[in-house]
Amino acid sequence: MGAQMSKIEDTIHDVYKKTWPQAWYLAPSFLASLGALGYVGYALSQNKPVPSSPNLSFLHLIGVAGGFGISFWMTTVHGRAVQRMLTRQDFATVQSNLSDVYFSSTAVLASLSLGTFLLRHPLKTWSKEATNL
Repeated sequence: MGAQMSKIEDTIHDVYKKTWPQAWYLAPSFLASLGALGYVGYALSQNKPVPSSPNLSFLHLIGVAGGFGISFWMTTVHGRAVQRMLTRQDFATVQSNLSDVYFSSTAVLASLSLGTFLLRHPLKTWSKEATNL
């Protein structure tokens, strides 16, 4: 089973490397974040708060909780465990492969939570004291 999973992971990695060039601005995580912020910019230009809905609240929860969970896991659990178990070279290899996934997912989740917050709370609804900060 492990060998099959490794083959699947290698195939996915090869397809990703062939499909998406090495340019950072064409990475799916950057494009997803840019699309989310573009939609938020459009919604902010309307100057109307989006009414609360279960879907919007759930998306906001995914963004905040997912970002916190990934950060907590990578910092406290994964980092310490892998650092104790692997040699320095193996640890560097693992971290270099995981850093792309970590930062990409963090960027997408942060964009999602910021986008849903700004949709529900447009700038016009903020108080004068908050806008002067």
